[in-house]
Amino acid sequence: MYKTYTIKAYKFKEISRGVGSISYYLVDELGEKRVVTAKAKRGIIKKIKSVKAIHHRETPLVEALANSSVNDTIVVDFSSFNRKFPRVSNGSQFRKTAKSTLADFDNSHAITTLDSLAIDKIRLLQLFIIACLCVIVIMAVSNLWMY
Repeated sequence: MYKTYTIKAYKFKEISRGVGSISYYLVDELGEKRVVTAKAKRGIIKKIKSVKAIHHRETPLVEALANSSVNDTIVVDFSSFNRKFPRVSNGSQFRKTAKSTLADFDNSHAITTLDSLAIDKIRLLQLFIIACLCVIVIMAVSNLWMY
């Protein structure tokens, strides 16, 4: 999906030395006005050094805006980003993201569903008990060495 934007203005608001937020005032190909805000860092000569999108889905747009000037027209291709990060409804977005993030480990013990969470709680409890026993043994051995 390609979108065309024209940068009408931008405004940098400094929060601390060299760090702040930048707001880009845009108009798309349909004449719709839009404001995109990102975190930004300025260099020594007050030029924007880096930007990071506040909203995850605006990342390709913010990256393109960082290298542009006022009155520039940019075309942003969202297709590869949309393939990598598909849109989901608000209700299932957290569950899907959490599940895929936790399942990305190359580990057979990764938490992949809420059902396996109970098993993992038991495993964590066992590890905690073993750690406590190890501390008790270490303390006992150190007391023997002292006498």
